[in-house]
Amino acid sequence: MSPRRGALIRDNHEASGKGLDKAGDWLGDKASDIGEGIADGARKLGGALNPFD
Repeated sequence: MSPRRGALIRDNHEASGKGLDKAGDWLGDKASDIGEGIADGARKLGGALNPFD
C-alpha cells in the first residue's frame, strides 16, 4: 500500500467505520426479513398440507 493511500484510510477511518456499521445494520435487517418470510411461508405450507386444520 502506498503511503498516500494509507494516509487516506487513516484520515477517513471514522467515516468508513460508520458506513460499515450502516451496511451491517442493513444486511441484518434484510436477513431478518428473509427469515420471517421463510417462516411465514413454511407455516402457510404446513397449514395447507395439514388435513386436520
